[in-house]
Amino acid sequence: MKIIKHFGYIAVVLLSLPIFSSCHNKVDLIEEGHDIPVVYGFIDLADTAQYLRVMRVFGEEDKSALKLAKTAEEIYYNDAEVSLSWADNVNSVLLTKVDGNKEGYKRDTGALLEAPNYLYKIKTDELDLKGGESLILHIRRQGAEIGKSKINVLRPFSIRTPSDLEVTWHGRAPLSIKWLSTPFAKVYDVKLVFHISEHNLSNGDWSNRELSWVAIRGQRRRGGSRLYERASITSGDMYRYLSGVLTEDRNIERVMTGLDITVYAGGQEFVDFQQVLLANIGLTGALELPLFSNIDGGLGVFAGKYHVETKGHLLSGASIDSLRMNRLTSKLNFTK
Repeated sequence: MKIIKHFGYIAVVLLSLPIFSSCHNKVDLIEEGHDIPVVYGFIDLADTAQYLRVMRVFGEEDKSALKLAKTAEEIYYNDAEVSLSWADNVNSVLLTKVDGNKEGYKRDTGALLEAPNYLYKIKTDELDLKGGESLILHIRRQGAEIGKSKINVLRPFSIRTPSDLEVTWHGRAPLSIKWLSTPFAKVYDVKLVFHISEHNLSNGDWSNRELSWVAIRGQRRRGGSRLYERASITSGDMYRYLSGVLTEDRNIERVMTGLDITVYAGGQEFVDFQQVLLANIGLTGALELPLFSNIDGGLGVFAGKYHVETKGHLLSGASIDSLRMNRLTSKLNFTK
């Protein structure tokens, strides 16, 4: 499981709220004597290990919240037990507390302490999940349960088209992506990664770039008994994206060397978050961002998701020609 990758807007909003305060649902930084866990994590069977972040609401009346946020003893539990169990099984598995910085998940610089970066980990094969199960998160201290959440685990699925390595994407031919529908998935993102080689004509140097673009965000499942879900991305959208991130330079020639496609599926928790957020945006909305949480006894998001990717696609010759001639990208100097 990746901690903050896709559907990342949930993390940004959740963790940037004024410590999850709203008119009717207030939790301040200053909460002496309270024991409120803050959870952030997804269960994604496409990953080899699952990581959950479990922190705590903290504060002391006469101390700076910003200084306390840099203190491990204030923001982390030293005696919490984090476990997962199945709804139809009394057995549970205990997660191991690890330093995410040593696991490849470094915390970005910000208000919170960067090191240590404690997470709770379990290898995916230890869970023995196939998808479709109901999974329950338990957080306990000194034998007492202080937080709990229940989700549905998303089943694996596959991308069916494009099935060929070469893709046509120009003019009236959009990039069409089709994937198998999967139970409990309610919303989808589609990310594209462009692999580009750049040749500096002034000194002869070559360099490689990867451009990551979430081209489809928050597409709802169509519903019903449909076997497949689909997304369509126009060539115009691609041209606008590339012209916005690449610099026009007559001394730089570019070659499109590859295209990767990733589809992310999210469970009902993502839909619930979107509905709460959108209901409070606009002229008739609330003045403060709402609190969204599906953690009983605590705060945060625990959700099911899944991602699948297909790599190494190449744009057809006609697609490259269109990229070279379009008014938005003609000065980006793409060549075959």
